[in-house]
Amino acid sequence: GELLGSQENGQEILEMLERANLFIIPLDEDRRWYRYHHLLADLLRRSLRQSEPQLIPDLHGRASLWYEANDMLLQAIDQAFAARDYERAAVLVEQVAPQMEETFQSAAWLGWVRALPEELLRARPALCIQIAGALIDSGEVDEVEPWLLEAERLLAAAAEEAVVEDEARLQTMPAAIALHRANVASYRGDNAETVRHAELALELIREEDLMQQAQAVAIRGLAYWSLGDLQTARTAIADWMDSTLKMGIPIFTIASAFGLADILIVQGRLQEAIHAYDEALQLAQDVEQQSLPITAHHHLGLAMLYHEMGEQEKYTRHLQTSSELGRKSTLIDWPYRSRLAHARLKESAGDLDAALALLDDAKRVYITNPVPNARPTGALKAEIYIKQGRLDAVFEWARARELPADGPIDYLHEFENMTLARALIARYERDQKEDDLLGALALLERLVQTAEEGDRTGSLIEILLLKALAHQAHGDLATAIDALERALALAEPAGYLRIFVNEGPPMA
Repeated sequence: GELLGSQENGQEILEMLERANLFIIPLDEDRRWYRYHHLLADLLRRSLRQSEPQLIPDLHGRASLWYEANDMLLQAIDQAFAARDYERAAVLVEQVAPQMEETFQSAAWLGWVRALPEELLRARPALCIQIAGALIDSGEVDEVEPWLLEAERLLAAAAEEAVVEDEARLQTMPAAIALHRANVASYRGDNAETVRHAELALELIREEDLMQQAQAVAIRGLAYWSLGDLQTARTAIADWMDSTLKMGIPIFTIASAFGLADILIVQGRLQEAIHAYDEALQLAQDVEQQSLPITAHHHLGLAMLYHEMGEQEKYTRHLQTSSELGRKSTLIDWPYRSRLAHARLKESAGDLDAALALLDDAKRVYITNPVPNARPTGALKAEIYIKQGRLDAVFEWARARELPADGPIDYLHEFENMTLARALIARYERDQKEDDLLGALALLERLVQTAEEGDRTGSLIEILLLKALAHQAHGDLATAIDALERALALAEPAGYLRIFVNEGPPMA
């Protein structure tokens, strides 16, 4: 169209060809853009390859320039690669990185990076930092540090070989490097290092760089989450969500809602978790992104909450929507989260073998990420083994995890210790050895204390249920009822139901 459009009657020619059905197809309502019918396009390409193959790289190069001029960067990159113009491809790949990150397509972006000659990458400090960020987003944290060191080398010497497209961005790079290091430490569960690098980033970040400030605060918040300070973590995530919304990046606000909901669930605030999911889905609708694949997380979260509350119709509807959207989700933790949820549903339905298979599958697809994994698959499997009476396998798992009944308990090991207490109660019921019961009760007492201190009401309800079951197993019904009454008082306002039902006949 651009070529013919330069002639006075170019538009008429195009429209005449279209009316005559002569192998061109309009791409827009204004009839400015057309493409060849794919059969004719194939024929023309083959003819060009046979008659003038030397023209092909130049034509791809011109196509790349045209796509870039029309703000179609992804196609411009493909054409630059087809032209074997790697310098140009590197410029475009650096340019498109923020857009790809914001739409959770870091893995696809890395595909282009890996197709570029390494010496081109190592000359560009901005690209080195972007590569580090994309590797983190893809869970490949062990590959990050060399790229950060390369960026630092280029920045330190203001090296002659450094290629910088945007001088203004030079000032933001040291803070970005510190942020990436905080992120890597967060992935590795090194909370002290996470806080150290996040605070260094906050010192380096310029006042006007609101995005970097918000990221540093959010990463530091994740460290507090791992440490069990859920209130501080919750405030940090809520602040991050407010910031991203104000900065006009609602997709980040939407994606962060399931982190907020995760925390609220551990705090036993199920209604607030539902509200967090609903608000995110409403926001997705407001920005006309209601079919956004990442909202699969929100629908799955809602399905599990309604399952807990016994609201069958809502549970079924959200589960169905989550399955449909999940097929297209690009978030790295979706395969893990969905398998974990379906394992819980199978366990609830009494299909324990299917639940175990799903947990094995979940472990296989798990990619390390900064969200604390407080209920690892090993502990979830151990809970099922207890139901199956396979106590030897459970105590073997506890030995491998080095979970002595008198060891220190932090948030990340809370659920594993609850599972150990459950196993001790089950062995007491089988063997009637007083030591097992005393061990379980002592462990539960310390779990009650740490859950109360950390404002983890969701955990506390579960611990109190175990306490009730332990006292019942010992024939001490009055104490059992006391613990159960306290659990009910905490659980009833939030709408818990399944947590009691899943305990089966002893709880009934």
